[in-house]
Amino acid sequence: CFCRIPQERLIFNYYLDGKKVKEIIELTGTKESTIRFHNRNIYSKLGVNSLKQMLLYAAVMKQENSKDSENRE
Repeated sequence: CFCRIPQERLIFNYYLDGKKVKEIIELTGTKESTIRFHNRNIYSKLGVNSLKQMLLYAAVMKQENSKDSENRE
């Protein structure tokens, strides 16, 4: 994964699972500003500029992972 920082990987995985920012704040026990900080780092690594673009990327990635799983069966 592109996320070498465990907290960024955790947050991105929550997005992959369809979680919203407020849910992630509750699950991680972090402040919104901390989530925004990690989001910006994730955006930079993915080459996107917004939460919307990151969520679209996450949706595509999730779909690709589902297809890969189906092909292995």
